[in-house]
This record gives sequence, structure tokens and C-alpha cells, in this order.
Amino acid sequence: MVKVSGLSVNKRTPLGAFAYLLLCWLLLLTINVTAQQSPDSLLYGVPFGKDFLQLKNNNLLFGRIRKISRSELLFDPDGLNDVTVKLKDIAQLAGPYHFYRIETLAGDHFIARLYPTESPGYTLLKGIFRVDSILLEQVYSLKQWEKNIWRGLDGKISFGYSYTKSSDITRLNFNNDLNYTAANWTYAQQSSAIYTLNKETIPLERADVLTSASWNFKPKWLNIYRLQYQRQIETGVASRYISAIAVGRSLLRNRNINWSATIGISLQRENPTDNSPTQTQAEVPLLVNFNLFQWLKPDVDITAYANFYFNLSEKGRYRLDHKINLEYEPVKDFVISIQFFFNYDSRPPAINTSTNDFGTVLNLGFKF
Repeated sequence: MVKVSGLSVNKRTPLGAFAYLLLCWLLLLTINVTAQQSPDSLLYGVPFGKDFLQLKNNNLLFGRIRKISRSELLFDPDGLNDVTVKLKDIAQLAGPYHFYRIETLAGDHFIARLYPTESPGYTLLKGIFRVDSILLEQVYSLKQWEKNIWRGLDGKISFGYSYTKSSDITRLNFNNDLNYTAANWTYAQQSSAIYTLNKETIPLERADVLTSASWNFKPKWLNIYRLQYQRQIETGVASRYISAIAVGRSLLRNRNINWSATIGISLQRENPTDNSPTQTQAEVPLLVNFNLFQWLKPDVDITAYANFYFNLSEKGRYRLDHKINLEYEPVKDFVISIQFFFNYDSRPPAINTSTNDFGTVLNLGFKF
């Protein structure tokens, strides 16, 4: 006869033996669960509504997680200015009161809250349907998921100015890059323009407005939908409207490099500068993007893309839009950029126009 918590069990009978084993199993399970700390218990002592950051040197900060980008965390601590911390120096990171959109170096995407773990350098991602524990150093990007588009919008805006006394030409240029990230979608709007203040030339020399939506349907793979407007007076294009659908893949991604390629099908409608008939043509776009980031002082970011368009309606015609942008940030959120652009069209739509156009642009701007 055995007594467990006031219950008597006779082990000599089959039913009694079964009851005895069941009671022992429940007792061991209770001891095991009690010994383990839950993610919520690790938040004991953290002020309500606050995120917290613990470094490997045991410094502890309370405040708000701003973002993770290229292996660095931007954290807004209470009563202090924003601090930037490398992920390898973080012991614990928790943001249990907001959902975040997390992307890893392997290309996985999560919408989850962040909870601490008992393993230094790891964080627990608690989503609606799944729970994952990941190494912080494997996070490629993280930002708070905002349902409100205006609160979740980020990007940069820059302006430039140039004047040449010998030709009495004044040029103004403008660039913007806006992004909004949803669960598995990323929406982007990019614009650039060069405007000339001279009576003898056409005021709006160049313009490029691109709106795109990309959907990550599996790790490292995405669908892209693009709508684009172009104006290139030098190559005979008064206006060009492009709609495209494509599929792309990340070819190489680490903390310093992001290289991807996309291919699809597009339709373009051109209005030549010489009033030739408007044309609608089909093309195959091959879009190659490359980004290189170096942790220097100041931080340097190099972005390049080469967009090839192979014409299906006009045999032998192909186009290239190429741009390289060198950007550095001498102080927080203030950027200086130098941009080189090159456009080529083997068969320009207007008669007696150049097959290529190129130039450089200097811009000053800010990030938000």
C-alpha cells in the first residue's frame, strides 16, 4: 500500500499498479514544468510597456526597439539618445508588446513578438501560429510591424543643385525612396527628376517614377509587380509607361552584401519626342540589383542596379537602365550621395536622337 498526496494505492492489483505509475508520471511532469522558466517569467522586473536590451557586459537598458539592419540594432533607451549595438554584443533582447517583421539571412520571414531566453544571444519569436528560437546574429532586418501605412513608412528624400556660369544653366534634381513593409509584402515608391532652368532647353530633362509591390512566397523567392513612368529627352522618349510582372531570387545575402536577380514580362507604351506614332511593345526585363554596405566612419552604402529589356515586338532592339549610387552618412539620418546613371537604347523611338544618355548627380538629403 502506497500513499501519494493523501491517496492510497494498492500496487498488488493490476489497476492499482496502473494508478501508481500514472501518479508518478504526473508528479515528475509537475516538477519538470515548475523547474523551467517561461518566457514571461524572464520579463520579471521589466517596466510595463517597455522593451529591454541586455548586453553581454551586463549593461541593461529599457526603452524601445527601433530596428535591426545589417547586423546592428538601433535602440531608443529611456532618457538617453538612440544607441547602436552590434548583434554579437547582445545577450538578451525583448519586445513583447509589439509585433515585428523579421527577416533572416536564410530568407525566412516572421511576424512575431520578441521574448528573452535562457540562452545568451538568442531570442524567442512568438507569432500567432508558431514559436521559434533564433540566434540574433542571423537576423538580417527587423522593424515594427505597423498596420497604419503612415506610421510604418520609412525612406529618404534628397535634393541637388548645380549652376554653370559659362552656359548660364541651372539644374535642380530630386530623389526619393519610400518603403512600407507588411506581413509578406513590401511596397516601394522611388522617384528621380532633373529639371533645367533655361529658356532654350526643355525644362524636365529626365524623370523616373517607379511603384512596386513584392511578395515573398518562400525563402529567398519573391514575386514583383511594377508600374513605371520614364522621361528621357536625350534618347528621344517624351514619355514611357511600363507595367511588369516578374519572379526574383536572392543570389547572395550576408551582413554586407545583398545581390538579387529578377526576370519577367512587361508591356511598354512610348511617346517619342519627334511626334512619331505611339508604340506599345512587349519586353522581357532582366533586373539585377546589388547592394554593398561597409561599416566605416562615416558609414558607406553602395547600391547598383542594371535593368536589361529585350524587345519581343521589335527584333534586335534592347535597352539598358543602369545606376550606381554611393551614399554616406556623416551624422545620424543626414546623407550625402553621388549618383551615376547610364541609359542605352539600341533603337531610340525618335529619329536623329542619341542611343545613350549618362550623367552624375550630387544630392543632400535625410532619412526617416
